[in-house]
Amino acid sequence: MHVADLTVVIVEKILQMAVESHGDRAYTWKYKFPFLAICSEWRQLALRMVYRDAFAEGMLQYNSEASPAASTVMFSTNIDLITALGYSHYVRSLFICLDESRFILPFVKEMPLLFAFESNRWDRVETLWLNLYQSIVEDNADLERDGAEVEEMASLIIAHMPHVTRLRLDSDGEPAVLSAGVKSKLLGRYASQLAYLKSGCSIAHGFGSFSDELAYLELRIDHSSLPLMPKVNPQTLQKLVLVEIPSHFSWSYFATTSGEHPNEVNFKNLSVLEMFFAGMPEEIEQNPFGLNDSRLEQSHNPYAVGFPKLQHLGIVNYPPDAQLSFVADYPEKMRKITLRYSFVPPSVFASSKISEISILDMTLYYAQLDYASEFYALTNHLMGSSVAITKRSSLMLSYAEFDLDMNQCKWSNITVLRLMSQVSYETLEAIVRQLLHLERLAIYELTFSEQTWQHVADDDMSLDLEDHTMERVTPWKTTLEHLDILSLAYVSCPDTVALCLKRFILHVMTLRSLHINGCAAIGLSDFVGVFKPHYPHLSQIMLGG
Repeated sequence: MHVADLTVVIVEKILQMAVESHGDRAYTWKYKFPFLAICSEWRQLALRMVYRDAFAEGMLQYNSEASPAASTVMFSTNIDLITALGYSHYVRSLFICLDESRFILPFVKEMPLLFAFESNRWDRVETLWLNLYQSIVEDNADLERDGAEVEEMASLIIAHMPHVTRLRLDSDGEPAVLSAGVKSKLLGRYASQLAYLKSGCSIAHGFGSFSDELAYLELRIDHSSLPLMPKVNPQTLQKLVLVEIPSHFSWSYFATTSGEHPNEVNFKNLSVLEMFFAGMPEEIEQNPFGLNDSRLEQSHNPYAVGFPKLQHLGIVNYPPDAQLSFVADYPEKMRKITLRYSFVPPSVFASSKISEISILDMTLYYAQLDYASEFYALTNHLMGSSVAITKRSSLMLSYAEFDLDMNQCKWSNITVLRLMSQVSYETLEAIVRQLLHLERLAIYELTFSEQTWQHVADDDMSLDLEDHTMERVTPWKTTLEHLDILSLAYVSCPDTVALCLKRFILHVMTLRSLHINGCAAIGLSDFVGVFKPHYPHLSQIMLGG
């Protein structure tokens, strides 16, 4: 079939996927041009896709003949080509990156000529993305001057691009410094029609309510943005991302004083919730679970929060003194839960009706000995029999002060386990024998002791490394396929290590790969050469020095 014989719908999909694969930045945009030359039938479809995204990025050209500090401000852009061809009516997205203060004034001066506003229409732009510099100066006059220039740029954009429904305000590095006038101007014009808002800077609140069409909201939480919350209709949101959340944050910020249920907040259409709390202060790091703080379980003004359609919940850096109430209505089945560096109280999930999770990812950091029981309570609930995991359940535990007690672990659903601490050979065996669905295991350091040697010697099997008789070996019931050991503790008798590994491999017939780092001094290479041909199920062995 010739390409010209394909239906318009199929052609459009092919072009859209191909064009989007090359991005909209200066260094990739040029690779879209070949799509205009495939055939005449495709050209009209390709035109509106190739010229859909307009961009301008500030850059410096250094003069090698002058002093090293000498440079000229330039702009990498496709806007001049778009206006020269008269294709501005194809543009739906505008990206402006001015990540140094010296770019602002030249760009503002060049805007009328660059965009050719008098002869080109820009009223079909729907997405506006401003990536502005992060000011490092403290002089108020400089900030005021830069703010006035950005405000002039905002005025030009608003005047010629009235139909923006997607707004993104970013900065490289720290949150951008934007004057209140600029933020009020942009949001004052666009807030009532936005379907998408992502902001890495503080947001002024001197404007009316957000549109009921607002489906995506990503905000950096601070004192200036908190008054925004009542202006957001939580029932229309589909994705909510909150960054730099203070410990005093509460769902009450989304509640209004009117209505029949003033203490209820219902995110009835929300499918993705990601919460990034502010960095934990030192006193919190010393008390990562913090479950003795009654504010976790009791709030003076508890709010019933509903997430009936939530599919992805992500919580990062949840602090123990948080006053956020999780008295929430979750669905029974969720696609993904991600907990990173967050010792969320077990009661948060124990009281929920979640019975099935497709993917569970947990990263727990700095677990103190005094809070071992809370650690087991949280992990046992999420990875135990009360919740079904349909695809993957992973846990990474870093810097635990206590040895893992497999007698307290009820992780019947875990598939991936990473322990960034020392693990004894006896514990390694217990992990593999008890966690029946474990597929991948990584440990920081495998240790051996006199008890290890006795443990191996008591097993009724040959201790001769060259004896591969397997009649007395009973395979363990396990699904482990991959074992990664980052390092081996030093032992005076390398044969002990070799015998332990031989014993382990004989019992774990499901093992496909074994990776061990830091073992050059133990002399395992010769041992591997002896036994590897006899155990074909172990298809990959990698030893690192």
